[in-house]
Amino acid sequence: MSLGSVYNFPEEDLSDGGDAVQGYFRAWLGMQLQDGRYCIVRKLGWGAFSTVWLVRDSEVERYAALKIMTREATSKIESGESDEIAMLEKITSADPLHNDRRHLLEYHETFKITGQQGLHHCIVTEVLGMSIQDLRHQNDYRLPLGLIKTVIRQALLGLDYLHTCCGIVHTDIKFDNLLLRLADMPSAIAREIATSPSRTHKGFIDLNPSPYIVESQPHLLKSYVLQNAPKKRGVV
Repeated sequence: MSLGSVYNFPEEDLSDGGDAVQGYFRAWLGMQLQDGRYCIVRKLGWGAFSTVWLVRDSEVERYAALKIMTREATSKIESGESDEIAMLEKITSADPLHNDRRHLLEYHETFKITGQQGLHHCIVTEVLGMSIQDLRHQNDYRLPLGLIKTVIRQALLGLDYLHTCCGIVHTDIKFDNLLLRLADMPSAIAREIATSPSRTHKGFIDLNPSPYIVESQPHLLKSYVLQNAPKKRGVV
């Protein structure tokens, strides 16, 4: 039985056995990957098929988002059942000079690592801010009209690039999947880490075999976003 099922634990199941275990990679704060190029700074969250980490890329001196796929998700990529990486590569290469490609997630690279659970694909992308859904939730579901107009316009331009240049149809458009790109992300991340340092969970011990249970801390950056939103009258 997993730690999560017994204690309703808020993080991914790192245990070795059980039918429900998808095979998460055991990572920790300060861990270095890809021959030391990427250093884990913070855990941004996790889902059914991956964990997502804020990393520092020492080769180009920038922050990036590192998505570590589970053993099961990696197996689907290897077998061709999942085309997530292929789609990212297609979006990047379809028309590199197209102006509207900038409204989509910037893909950097993919590499593989081996852990206690086996092989894991790692996807490196730019790091983005909070989702529109999180921003709405933290602002009583009312946002500046200028911000909403900007989001809608940029989302439509991004979708047009997907359809016209890539031949891709997005089938999951929702507020949770619309993320904000900040003008000065490095400074915003530095402030976030300074005011809310990265943490591990206390009082829980996973002895099979790792004691590292890192707390998910999505960087919401609400005040920064609202302070820099387009200034137009009204809220929606």
